[in-house]
Formats: sequence, structure tokens, C-alpha cells
Amino acid sequence: MTRYPEEINITINKEIEILRNNQNNNTDMMIVAFVNNELVGNVVIRCERNHIKLKHRAVLGISVKGKYWNKGIGNELLREIIEQARVIGYEQIELGVFSDNEKARKLYEKYGFEVWGNLKNAFKLKDGTYRDEILMGRSINSRIGSF
Repeated sequence: MTRYPEEINITINKEIEILRNNQNNNTDMMIVAFVNNELVGNVVIRCERNHIKLKHRAVLGISVKGKYWNKGIGNELLREIIEQARVIGYEQIELGVFSDNEKARKLYEKYGFEVWGNLKNAFKLKDGTYRDEILMGRSINSRIGSF
């Protein structure tokens, strides 16, 4: 979400390598959603850094294609990745969201995420405008919500 499509120049072989590494990794996980064989969304957690002082922290990224919004896909992806983060042994999950993305913030809050900070002018868009990044996080030591 931090890059424009034209900035992504990964080869198929590199993508296969990334997916294989993720598959054989015990700290990172990707879950994908398909509708009628179409990839419509994914969620990823990865270890912030595999250092003693940081390895309790997972960083989350999620994406759902616009035409599939409001169908519960984001809810299911978040619910499952939080549970898997708990199984892996993470103690907290962190994410960043554009400050003007109220819909996403409400979804994250539904799953127990709280605002932990704000990074001013974190993103500069093509049109020259800036967006702040809201930093959110949640503990996963206890269950939150209906899962």
C-alpha cells in the first residue's frame, strides 16, 4: 500500500521465492482470500525484526480489492491473522493506516487496535499532497471480540 503500481517491478520468479520463503518461515504468515478463483484480498504478518528486544512484535498489512469491500472479507482476514499471530507467539500486532481512512480505522478498532501514534506527512502523493500515518496496535495476550 506504500507504493504505486508502477513502482512494483517484481518478477514472477522473485514472487515465487518470496512466497516459498514465507511458507517455510515460522514467524511470518500470509493468508489470501479468493472468490471464484479470483484473488480478492490478503493479509500478512511479519516479525518486526528477529532480535531479542523486538521479536514479540508483528507488523500487519492487509488489502482487499475495492469491488469486494463491505462483504466481510477484511473482517475474516483480520480475525484469522490475529488468531494465527497468537499461535505463533506474538505479543502485539502493529499497523499503519492513512489518517483519512476512517473505514479502515473503524475496522481495526473493532478488532481491538488502538491509536499508538501519528507520523506527520508520512506519505507524499503524486499530486503533491501529504497524508499522515496513524500508527495502531493491539496486544494479543487476551482474546478480543467474538473470536
